[in-house]
Amino acid sequence: RAELAKAAQVAPAERVKAESTIAELAKAQQLAQAERVKAESARAELAKIQQLVQAERTASDAARAELVKAEQLALAERAKVQQLALAERAKVEAARAELARAQQVAHAERAAAETTRADLAKAEQLALAERAKAESARAELAKAAQVAPAERVKAESTIAELAGAQQLAQAERVKAESARAELTKIQQLVQAERAAAETTRAELAKAEQVVPAERVKAESAVAELTKAQQLAQSERAKAESVWAELLRTQQLAQSERARAESIVTELAKAQQLVQGERARAESARAELSKAEQLASAERAKAESTRAGLARRGQVVPAEPAMPQSAQAKLSESVPAKIERRAESARSGSESNDPSERNEISSALANWADAWSRKDLNAYLASYAKDFAVSGGRTLRQWERERRAQITGKAWIDVRLRDLEISVEGDQARVRFVQDYRSDRLSESARKTLTLIRADRRWLIRQEQTGQ
Repeated sequence: RAELAKAAQVAPAERVKAESTIAELAKAQQLAQAERVKAESARAELAKIQQLVQAERTASDAARAELVKAEQLALAERAKVQQLALAERAKVEAARAELARAQQVAHAERAAAETTRADLAKAEQLALAERAKAESARAELAKAAQVAPAERVKAESTIAELAGAQQLAQAERVKAESARAELTKIQQLVQAERAAAETTRAELAKAEQVVPAERVKAESAVAELTKAQQLAQSERAKAESVWAELLRTQQLAQSERARAESIVTELAKAQQLVQGERARAESARAELSKAEQLASAERAKAESTRAGLARRGQVVPAEPAMPQSAQAKLSESVPAKIERRAESARSGSESNDPSERNEISSALANWADAWSRKDLNAYLASYAKDFAVSGGRTLRQWERERRAQITGKAWIDVRLRDLEISVEGDQARVRFVQDYRSDRLSESARKTLTLIRADRRWLIRQEQTGQ
């Protein structure tokens, strides 16, 4: 009977333990499935981040290539301008040299003409002197004709001398005419040289006019080069900004990868825990099977004992119930321990629930749309009652300022892009790029918003620009 009572107590206890272990195993499998889903989501997020990093790297490479092309174009333009300036300077120097040579030739011809004029003046003076001598001789001849025949001989001689003097004067006159012809030729040559000099001056003037035009072209080219350099500087700044964004994205990717690895580690721990619980469940099943076999054997013995007692006419004892202390011990099962371990493993990690991210994205889209429509009530309703106002102002003062700023614009267009959302419980942090345009201003800036969940809505608690 004692053996029968023990067997009757052991069998239900082992059955309860086995069922509890099976329940624990089911919960552990559900937990492992949930962790596996989280790990897959983390891997998907990591893949997206890697694609974004690759796209940013491609954009950075393209920006660098454009910068190199701009610098090469600027260098080529600078070389062309320098070559053109050198060529024009050479032309001007050649024109100046030609003008100097022409001026030297003109000076030499002018000196020769002056010498010829002096010789001609001397010849004319000599001819006048000879003419005066001839007149004087004629006067003397007239006197001699009056004096005597003897004097006539002298007169004849004088006439002969006069004829010689006339011939000499005629020769001198011929020389003078020849000198005049030579002077005319020299004057014509001087005139031709003067015309050549004038032509050279005109060419020089044209060259000097061309040089300012080329200088203007060179200055324009320098201005274009300056613009190209400014554009290159702007492209370099954009490339550096893209590189900074890429570094931040890589850091974010590293953080997400670390989170994913942490989740995978937690998943591995959970799988190990599940394996351990599964082993314990298998052991419990084996124990249960043994207990059932033992209970069956004890039941058979009890039936045999009852049958023997019944044949002897003795009272058959009833099957004893399970003590309450044993039921209390069995009520503290392993699933509670597993749940506590899983909860401690999940504590401190960010939420990856897509629905929460969608709610936050929708709240920000409504906020930007109300701002664009100048719907002040909907816009201000997007902020929490404890919104952190900067500058020592109150919330009412900030609201009045925002109303005046928004209503003072003819039109507003606000768009958000590149959202980065992180959620921790009832608080979220969102980083994004805000493209703002109005009739008075157009700009793009990075913003960081801190949101809280209140009354089933996500509201803005803090707003930072340039973070």
